[in-house]
Amino acid sequence: MKPRFSRTQIPLVVLVVFYAGASFRYTGFFSWAVFANLLRDNSFLGLAAIGMTFVILAGGIDLSVGAMVGFTSI
Repeated sequence: MKPRFSRTQIPLVVLVVFYAGASFRYTGFFSWAVFANLLRDNSFLGLAAIGMTFVILAGGIDLSVGAMVGFTSI
């Protein structure tokens, strides 16, 4: 039996379900301003993930990116 969602689609489905649930619960949540703020506030995580991808693909497995992101807030 083929699974309904692949492992790469599950986080996207969870994000859509949570976003839809919050938009029903809170008025004004389903707006472009809120979505833009979510992307803007979490953009550093995307940049760290892109950098981490290049490091892993190059063969230098370095998993200390989380610690470096944590130290940037100090």
